[in-house]
Amino acid sequence: MRPYILTRLTALLACVVMTACSDTRGSGITTTSEPVVLGSAAPRPSLSATGVACTLVDATQLEILAIAAFSGGSPNPNSVIGKIRQLRRAVTANNYVAARREGFSIMEFTLRKNSQRPLGGTKAEIAGFLNAVSCFARLNFVIGDLGGTYIVNPGDGARTLPAADDLAGLRLTAGTVQEPTVFSISPIDFAPTRPGSGPLSTKLDQYRGFYDFQKTSANNLPLLQNVVVGVCAPASLDAGLFARLRLGHDASAGFRIEPPANADFLNCATAYAAVEGSSNADRFLGAGLLGRVASLFTPRIAFAASADAMFAGGGVGGLASELSPFAPVDATVSFAGGVGGLASELRIHMLEPAPGTCSGQAPAGNALDPACRPKVSLATELDTPLAGAPVTFTATQGGGLVALQSAEGSCGAFATSVIATTLADGTAQVCWTLGSALGRNRLRAVGGIGGDVPAGTTYENARFFTITGISPSRLVLLEAPPSGASVVAGGNISVSVAMVDASGAVITSFNGQVTLGLRRAGDAATFALGTQTVATAISGVATFSTVRIETSGTGYSLRLSGTFAGTSITVDGASFDVAATSAASIVGQVVFIDQIDPRLIVMPTVRVLDKFGNPVRGALVTWTTGGGSVMPQTSTTDSDGRTSTIWTLAPGSNFLKANSGPFTAVLSATGVPVAP
Repeated sequence: MRPYILTRLTALLACVVMTACSDTRGSGITTTSEPVVLGSAAPRPSLSATGVACTLVDATQLEILAIAAFSGGSPNPNSVIGKIRQLRRAVTANNYVAARREGFSIMEFTLRKNSQRPLGGTKAEIAGFLNAVSCFARLNFVIGDLGGTYIVNPGDGARTLPAADDLAGLRLTAGTVQEPTVFSISPIDFAPTRPGSGPLSTKLDQYRGFYDFQKTSANNLPLLQNVVVGVCAPASLDAGLFARLRLGHDASAGFRIEPPANADFLNCATAYAAVEGSSNADRFLGAGLLGRVASLFTPRIAFAASADAMFAGGGVGGLASELSPFAPVDATVSFAGGVGGLASELRIHMLEPAPGTCSGQAPAGNALDPACRPKVSLATELDTPLAGAPVTFTATQGGGLVALQSAEGSCGAFATSVIATTLADGTAQVCWTLGSALGRNRLRAVGGIGGDVPAGTTYENARFFTITGISPSRLVLLEAPPSGASVVAGGNISVSVAMVDASGAVITSFNGQVTLGLRRAGDAATFALGTQTVATAISGVATFSTVRIETSGTGYSLRLSGTFAGTSITVDGASFDVAATSAASIVGQVVFIDQIDPRLIVMPTVRVLDKFGNPVRGALVTWTTGGGSVMPQTSTTDSDGRTSTIWTLAPGSNFLKANSGPFTAVLSATGVPVAP
C-alpha cells in the first residue's frame, strides 16, 4: 500500500504544491473588501501571490496527502482523516458554508499542531495538504510559507506574528479576531525599474521592505481591532530619510498611508545580520548593507556607513484596519517654487526663468509678465513629479490678486486666493497682479492632498513669493513734436504717452487719466478750440486724438501729467515751432501823394496772412502797375509777412496791384502838382 500512496502523492504534490487554487491576485493589486461569505460561488482572497488554478483533488486523494503530512509524527493521520470525511459530506451536499467551516477547522488544526511540534511530513508535504484542503473546501487561498503563517483564535491574548525572516511582522491586541483566522506574511520580490519604484500603487518613493500581509477565515469576518504592521527598512538609509518613512499599502479604497505606530517588536539589527548572510540578502537589501544600495538611488540621498544606521530599536510601523501589500514609503513631498520674484527664501527647483528676465521688483498694481509668474513643482525626494495635486495660492501681503493660468497661458478671474492643480510634470503656475500700494507683495503656495499625493503625505513647508511694488519712474512721450520741429498752424499734432516702470516696461494695469498742457517759452499758451486736453489711458497708454495750435510762433512745448499709486508724475516735451499755414489774404494800403514833382518815388508795403491771421513768411508777391513804374516787380515776405517795392508815380491817378497766389491787394495813389 505504501508504494501506491507514494506514487499518487508525487502527482498530487505537483498540483497542490507547485500550483495554487484559482487566484489571479498579484501582490501589488488593491485588496478587496472582506464581507461574510455565503454560498458556493463566493470568492475568497488569497494569502499569497503565487500560482494559478489546479485540479481539485477528491476525498481519497485528500486523505493520501494527509497521511504524507502527518505520518511519523504526533498526532497521527487518523486525527485529521475524520475531519476530512466530515468535509467530504458537506461538499457532497453542496453545503459550502459548512464545507468552508470544516476546511478551515482542518487547516487550523494542522497549523496549530505543527507549531506545537513539527509534524512528520516535510514542509512541502504539509503545505501541499493545506492547499488541497483549501481548494476542496472552496476557501481559495494558498499558504506558501509555513514560517510566516499563523492561526489566531478569538480567545487569544495580545500576540506578535513575525515573518519567517523576522524583517516584518504584525502585533495584535486581545480580541482582534471574531473567528479562528489565518494570518500570512510573505515577502514580495520586486526589481526596481527606477530609483524609488516598488510594487505599491503610488508615485511616492518606496524603499525595500516589500511584504504581503493577508488574513482569512471561514466567514472572512473583519477584524475587531486595528493591528500594527511593521517592516524593516534597508539599514543603509541615513537617519534623516529613515525618520521620514511611513508605512503605505494598497488598501481597498486605493493607496493609503497608515497612521504611524510603534514597531519596536521588530529587532531589525539582528534581522539584518541574519539576512545579509542568507540567500534573501539580495531580495531585501539590493546591493547589500551599509551603503551598498546607493546605486539604487540618486545622489541626493545620503547613505550612512556606520552602526548608527542600523536602527536597532525597530522598523517602520503603521496602524492598519485591513491587510494587503505593505512597504515603507517617503511621505514627505518636495515642494519647490520659482520665478515670480525669486525671493531668497525659495528653494528653486529648476523653475527659474532665463537670467535677467525677472527681478524682485515690479510696478505696483502691475500684472507680472508671463515668464515671471509664480510657479511651483511637487515631486518626491527622488524627483518623481506628482500630478493632479491641489496647490492653494494666496496673496497674503500687499493687496495683490491671483488667477488660474490656462494651458495656453491666459488668466482666469482674479481673486485673493485660487486653487491650482499640478500638471503631468508636477508644476502649477498662476497669474499675479501686484497691489496698487508701493512696497512688499507676498504670495503663499500651500500643497494639498489629491491626485498623486495621498492622505498622510506631508509637505516640507509652504512656499512664498516676494516682490516689491515700486512706483513707475516716469511718463514717456510716445508721439510728440521732436526738438526743433516746426508744425503747421491749425494742423493736428499726434500726441501719446505711456506710464512705464524703471526698466521702461509699460505698466499695462494703468488706466488713469493724463492731462495735456501747452507752454511757450516757459509761459502758458493756448490750444485751439476743440483740442483734447484729458485722455484716459488704456493698458498704460494715453492717446490724444485732436491737438491743434493756431497761433504761430517759436518755443512751444507740451506738458503731460498723471497720477499713479498716489504719486503725481509729469513729463515735458521738447521745444518746437508753429509756422503759419499757406497764404489766405494779402493786405495793402491807399497812398495819397501831394508833391511838386509827380514823379516822386514811394515804397508801398503789403502783408500776407494765413487764415488764422498769422504772417506768412516767404510768400511770393507780384507787383503790377497801372500808372508809373515799379521795381522790382516780384518780392518775398519777411518773417512778419511783409514785403515792399519801389513805385515811381506818374501825374494823375495811379494804382498798383500786389498778387500772392489767388489773393490780390490794390494800392492807389494820385500825383497832384503844386500850383506855381
